[in-house]
Amino acid sequence: MDCCSLEGRTLKQDNVAKVLSDFVLVRLEPMEWDEDREFAARFGVTKFPSLLLLDPMGEKKLGVVGDVSAEKVEAALRKALN
Repeated sequence: MDCCSLEGRTLKQDNVAKVLSDFVLVRLEPMEWDEDREFAARFGVTKFPSLLLLDPMGEKKLGVVGDVSAEKVEAALRKALN
């Protein structure tokens, strides 16, 4: 994910990191693990890097592909908490 700076920069921004503490982060390795590819496909994730947000019941709340600004990620995470 560093290639598009989602993991390398956006998720490390202070405003995003504060909100992320309320979430469980899971990194998929889609090029290496069949199970991860199958999981991603189940939620319509076809390109990487992607940010996929699921609620506790496993329902998709957000799906974003590529480089996303810290402000957009923070807003989406805060919305999901409400």
